[in-house]
Formats: sequence, structure tokens, C-alpha cells
Amino acid sequence: MTRHLAPFALGLCALFVGCGSKELTRSKAKAIIEQGDSYAAKKRKLFINLAEGNTLVKGHYARWSDRFGQHFSLTLTEDGKRYFEETGGEAMLAAAYIEASGLVVNDPNLPTVGMSLYIEPKQPIKESVIEITGIASSGDQNVMKVDYRWQWDISGQPDKLTDAIPTLKDISNDTAMFKLYDDGWRIVPK
Repeated sequence: MTRHLAPFALGLCALFVGCGSKELTRSKAKAIIEQGDSYAAKKRKLFINLAEGNTLVKGHYARWSDRFGQHFSLTLTEDGKRYFEETGGEAMLAAAYIEASGLVVNDPNLPTVGMSLYIEPKQPIKESVIEITGIASSGDQNVMKVDYRWQWDISGQPDKLTDAIPTLKDISNDTAMFKLYDDGWRIVPK
């Protein structure tokens, strides 16, 4: 009887544990990436572009505070404090930049050049791996390069936030290096 159970036990081992398989599969890579600290839901600063900063101003969530004549800081309004912990960064009115680039500015009171603009939503936010697009050996079978696509998980975020900051819906490409250790695959810190 035990002779007949051995193939069954081996089959279960291969199915559930992989019997110590050293292969890095797409599903295994995705699970390891998403277990990383950067993929945990937490409060974080998100970089935004100038158009999104101006959308926050037009929606009365933020304002441009005058710093040095034509230099401005992005600051929260009372309404904005309902959705955001913090916002910041600088922008400037740059008439020479506008003329040289041929830009058309609908509102001459809005800044035209932004620098390191960011927001920090009140609700924690996390990254979500959409798909693993490729796994390649780096020449050493114990080191693998994993290419993947990710996007912000905006579930639980207010519509006001996602409407004002459309880049939160963008899909980004990234790469992670994995190394095989005696206890399995781990991400190599960048």
C-alpha cells in the first residue's frame, strides 16, 4: 500500500512546493515583488506634473503662494486638507520660456514651469504589479533580471484625487534584479 502512496506524495510535493525548484516563474516573481516594502500601502509623496498642480489650484485644493515675485510654492487650501496631508514644490512664471517654446497659456496667472511638485494623499496608497513582462538570466543562473509593469492602486482613493491627478492611472515599467539564495529567490536592493 505504501508503495502506491509514494508517487502520490511525490506528485503533491511537486504541485504545492515545487520540491525546492530553483526556477523563478512569473507568478513567483510577482509575489516576491509585491511582498516588498515599497508595495505596502502607506502614505507617500507622489510627484505630479505642472498641469496637475494647476488642476489642483483650479479645483481650490491648492494655491500658488508667492515666494519671490515670479516664483511660487504649491500649498494646500482648507478644502485640499480634506484629501491631502501635504503638497509642495515650486513653479515660476517664465515669459521668456513661453515665448521661446511657443506655448499658449490660457491663464497668465498660472505658473508655466514646475519643479519637483508633489502631493501626499491622506489615504495610504500602494503600487500594484500589473504583469511580469520578462525574466532573463544575467549570465549567472543564480541572478535574474525581471521586467514588469506596475500602476498605483487607487482603490479607496477619493474620486476628487484621481480626477485631479490622472497620472495616478498611468502604467509604468520597472526592472528588479533577483538572486537565488539557499532559502529561495530575493530581490537585490538597487
